[in-house]
Amino acid sequence: MGVILREGKHSAWVIIDRQEKANSFDEAHLLEFSEKLVTACNSGKDAVAIRGAGEKYFSTGIDLEVVAGISSLEDSYRVFVEGMGKVFEGILLCDKPVIAAVNGYALGLGFEIVQASDLAVALETAKLGAPAMRWGMIPPVTPMLYYNKIAAEMVFASRLLTAEEARGLGLVNYTVKTAGELEDKVESLASKISETEKWARSLAKKTIGVKRLEEIYEGLRLIADAAARREVSSRIEEFFLKKKRGTS
Repeated sequence: MGVILREGKHSAWVIIDRQEKANSFDEAHLLEFSEKLVTACNSGKDAVAIRGAGEKYFSTGIDLEVVAGISSLEDSYRVFVEGMGKVFEGILLCDKPVIAAVNGYALGLGFEIVQASDLAVALETAKLGAPAMRWGMIPPVTPMLYYNKIAAEMVFASRLLTAEEARGLGLVNYTVKTAGELEDKVESLASKISETEKWARSLAKKTIGVKRLEEIYEGLRLIADAAARREVSSRIEEFFLKKKRGTS
């Protein structure tokens, strides 16, 4: 379907609904998602919540077919700098706290959305990671995740974190057992947010968001440079698309 807006009791929900593609993003969905984020931020709710549709995926990031189709540096910048940049702007410049409701796999840009969000609640079965080096790309995690030994393993060895591991590292605030508990916990957090001063929340978001965006855009330009290499599209074709088509 695309991206769905839904109102909760205290939150405006932005739902990534591209289940046939593991809730991944093509260029059109990057734009739609960023636009829906702005709409949610301008709602009368106290927080914005992001989740994936279905029971398996939060988001697996940029659609690899899109990456494989990149044929120039201009194409790459349009996807990774302009497209992804608008997503980060939508989250970081929102004057309301943004809560990621991680209902399944959060990979690549999906993981970065969790990172960019102010708070995160995850199902115990969720997995988070940045496996871009499998395809010869630089993970988006590089400009956003505090670099430590676990981050290095995620980047260089494509390690996926369990939800509990992510909570232990401070990447997730809470873990829950069921989808119902996931939504309830997000709304509970939004209810507590509603008790704080709206003006102060807005100022805090602006102060933090503008500074982080400078780092992020620097990283996105590096990612775009790497993704434009012919080796990337060749590797995706060989190790992903051929298997998907059953022609390997």
